[in-house]
Amino acid sequence: MAGKICKIYITFLVIISNGLLMFKPALKPMLAKAENQTAVKSETLTISTHVLDTSVGKPAANVIVIVYRLTENDIKQDGGDQWLEINQSLTDKQGRIHQLLYSTDFQNGVYKLRFDIRPYFNLQNVTSFYPFIDVTVQCQENEHYHVPLLISPFGYSTYRGS
Repeated sequence: MAGKICKIYITFLVIISNGLLMFKPALKPMLAKAENQTAVKSETLTISTHVLDTSVGKPAANVIVIVYRLTENDIKQDGGDQWLEINQSLTDKQGRIHQLLYSTDFQNGVYKLRFDIRPYFNLQNVTSFYPFIDVTVQCQENEHYHVPLLISPFGYSTYRGS
């Protein structure tokens, strides 16, 4: 969705003679209409993701992502947590999975997204320090959760997206 909005902004920029860019305010109503058309209703899905490879500046296609749900209310101090696999999928050409967890599979609780990045980097003949990345999140009903992941062979970052 963000990529589409960025393209709209670029379309409505005007180049000034000194090389600066300026947004045309008269086109704001068209931009607002486009933003409304790309909105996703939270009832259709609950968790999505987007994986970007910052080492090459491109989306990470064909990354395996597995979703687990914690089967007990509390995470155990000894690390003996019980996780139930809910779904697994591959990122598309744009590095996205739009429907990683459907609303029919959703329950309030703690979820773990496991990004299996070793095969992705192996296909590029690159050794990764991280064979997989686990991102654990607390989810409540009636909300959409977007979990972007920025990866490189020696680091990663994640945040709650929109």
